[in-house]
Amino acid sequence: MKRLAFVFSLITTLTLSFIIYVFRYQIGDWYRLRGYQPGSEIVDLADKASLNDYGRKLFYVNHPELLTADEFNLHCPEKEKSVVLGCYNGTNIYLYNVDATELSDVKQITAAHEMLHAAYARLSGDEKQSVNDWLKVAEANIVNSRITQIIKSYGDLSDEARFNELHSIIGTEVANLPSFLEDYYSKYFVDRSEVVAASQRYEGVFLKLEKQIAQYDEQLVSLSLNIRSVEATIENQVEVLDQKRQKLDLFYASEEYGKYNDSVPEYNRLVEIYNQAVENLKQLISDYNDIVNARNLLGVQQNNLAQSLDSHYKSLETK
Repeated sequence: MKRLAFVFSLITTLTLSFIIYVFRYQIGDWYRLRGYQPGSEIVDLADKASLNDYGRKLFYVNHPELLTADEFNLHCPEKEKSVVLGCYNGTNIYLYNVDATELSDVKQITAAHEMLHAAYARLSGDEKQSVNDWLKVAEANIVNSRITQIIKSYGDLSDEARFNELHSIIGTEVANLPSFLEDYYSKYFVDRSEVVAASQRYEGVFLKLEKQIAQYDEQLVSLSLNIRSVEATIENQVEVLDQKRQKLDLFYASEEYGKYNDSVPEYNRLVEIYNQAVENLKQLISDYNDIVNARNLLGVQQNNLAQSLDSHYKSLETK
């Protein structure tokens, strides 16, 4: 009887352990979500990222928090080569509360990105293998240089970690995916295109600034060439005018007033041309300086936006 009781107890224990293992996520999720109420900002991020019920559950079960720079840096030490705006440590999701209005889209992108890290962690070995194969296909067809550069920065990670990053990046930032991968991501999103559109808007902010700066740079190069050309012309005109003036002085000194009077109109005409060239040069220099100022303002704006994404940036205090 004792042996039978022991066997029964062992079977019961093993069965219970098996049940707990199989339903570990459901049990853990229930425990983590009991009494949990996400704040309005967190709900808003889930809404904007178009997370479906399961994606929202994965997001909430990790108690996401929007943090200030100092708070964020405590939870998300700088390890990655790219800008870090969120992190998932296996139990919690932390998001940097970027305060630049122009870059507000980045928070919902980061929220979805970190949720997908949590999702990847729950995949079985076989599921990961299938998803990884799909990610390889999608990666090979990415044409966005910014995204390929980000992916390249993860080249020294282990295969597991690299595919984990691909899983989040491709899921939130790549628009056109093979149908089998699009179907897979539908497990987490109502409409994945919404978070991809947010990613494109976020990228567009910087692309617009870069394009305008590049246009200004082209104009500055053209103006610089024109300025040099006009300056060279003026130098030649000065030499000609000096020669003409010397002849006039010579005519006047030798009392050859007829020749002097005949030469004055030509001299005055050259002076007028010279003065017009000087005015043209002044306008070109003014235009150049205006464009330099406009370009510098855009550069400051671009720099400020970049700094707003850096949780480690500290502005200098004025004296």
